[in-house]
Amino acid sequence: MSVCVRGDIGEPSASLARTDGRARRGREAWALRSSLVIAALLLGGCDAETRSPDANLALDAPSTLDASAPAPAPDLYAAAARQSLTHLDPLYWNEQMSVLAADAMLGRQNQTGGGAAAREHIIGQMMALGVNPAAADGGYQQAFAHGTNIVGIIDGADPALNHEYVLVSAHYDHLGTSLDGRGQCAAIGDDVICNGASDNASGVATVLAMIDALNTNEAGLRRSLLVVFWDAEEDGLLGSTHFVEAAPLVPLADLAAMFSVDIVGTRIIPGVDVGFGLGMDYSEGIREVLHAVNDELGTAILPVSLNFSGGDGGRSDHKPFQEAGVPVVFFGSGSSPVYHTAADDPDVIDPGLAMMMTRHVFLVTAKLANALERPSYVDGPRPHLDDAYALRELGRAILADPTSVGLDNAVLVDLVSEWVDQLELWIETPPSTDAEWEDYAALIDGILDAVYAFI
Repeated sequence: MSVCVRGDIGEPSASLARTDGRARRGREAWALRSSLVIAALLLGGCDAETRSPDANLALDAPSTLDASAPAPAPDLYAAAARQSLTHLDPLYWNEQMSVLAADAMLGRQNQTGGGAAAREHIIGQMMALGVNPAAADGGYQQAFAHGTNIVGIIDGADPALNHEYVLVSAHYDHLGTSLDGRGQCAAIGDDVICNGASDNASGVATVLAMIDALNTNEAGLRRSLLVVFWDAEEDGLLGSTHFVEAAPLVPLADLAAMFSVDIVGTRIIPGVDVGFGLGMDYSEGIREVLHAVNDELGTAILPVSLNFSGGDGGRSDHKPFQEAGVPVVFFGSGSSPVYHTAADDPDVIDPGLAMMMTRHVFLVTAKLANALERPSYVDGPRPHLDDAYALRELGRAILADPTSVGLDNAVLVDLVSEWVDQLELWIETPPSTDAEWEDYAALIDGILDAVYAFI
C-alpha cells in the first residue's frame, strides 16, 4: 500500500474561522485514546517484508569535471541532475548497507575496532567516488573526544554559488554488542551484535549511492556539497555537535541546507510505503521542493515538523544545526519494531522503499543545490498543518485495510476514524487564533506522544 499527498498545501489563512461545531480535545484525552489505537497497531505485529529491489541500472563511468570550464546554463544543471538520477544503483546501495551491517563490523560502536573498520570502508568508498577530503589536516577524518567524523567535499560548478553548501549526511555509528559493557545493545537470543542495518547503515548507503550517481553528472551542481558521516550519534549527537560548536569546516552561514538521512527502508505501519522529511517548521522554501519532487517522481515523502520524531525533535544529527539557525531536513521512513536490537539486520529493510527514499533525497539535494535562491531559516517553530496532512494520510491508509495492520477491533477502527475526522476538520478550516492553534497542537501532540510511548 502506498500513500500519496498533493503538494499544494499552502499556508493557513488567518482570515479563516473555525467552525462552531468543532469539539475541543485536550492533550491528555487524545493521548489516552490514541494510545489504544497505536497499541493495537503495534501489538498487531510488524513483520519485516522483503521485496525485490528495483531493476538494476547500468552505471556509467564517473566523469571528470573541469573546474575551469564555463558554468552551464541553469536549465542544464537541472537536466543533468535529472539524468544522473537514473543512474542510482540499487545493487550498490544494498552492497554498502550489507557491508556496514555485517557481523564483522561488531555493531560499529564508536571508539572500537568495529567503528574503525566501518570508517575505513566509508573512506575507501569516498576516495573511489572522487569525494575530496575536507578535514582541517587535509584528510577525511575529523577526530573529537568521543569519536571520528568522516568529512568530504564535492566542489560546486557555478563560481557565483559554489561558496555555499548543501550538507548531506548520515551517522555511521551504532550500538556495538550486548557484551561491550555499555548497555546500549539489546541481544535477541544468542545474537549479541546490534548490526544496525536500518539504523543507520541504510542512511550511509543512501548518501554513498547518491554520490555514486552524481558522478555521472558532467555538469555538476551549482553549489558545493559537504558529505559528512557522523560518529557518536547514538551517544547524544556528539559528532554533529562537535562539528557545529567547535569545527564547522565552513561558516555555518554558508550552509544553504543540512540533511540528515537516518533509518531508510523500514516502516512504521506494515505495508504503507511512506517516508518523512522533518523540519518544515523551521524553514521556508524546502517544503515546496519536497512536494515538487513527490509529484515528479510519484514518491510519498511527507513533510512534517521536527516534533514528528518525538520529544524535542532531536533524534538525529540535524538538531545541532537547526539550533544554530541552519535550515534542516531529517529524512527517514520510521523505526521498525527491531529498532536498537540485535534483530536489526539487512532482511528488515525493504529495498523498494529504500530506493524510493534515496531517489527523493537525491533530487531534493540537487534542486536545492541548483536553485538560485536558497532556503531561509525560521526562528520558529512557525504554525503549520504539515503534521495534520501526514497523520491524516497515515490514518486513511490504516482504514483502507485495518486487518492488514492487525487492527481487527471495531472500536479501535472507529477511534482511528474519529482521529482522521478531527484532522480533516482542522485541514478544511485551519486555525485562525492563538487559542485554536493551541487546540490543534494539543491534538497533534497527543497523537505523537501516544505513538512514541509504544515504540
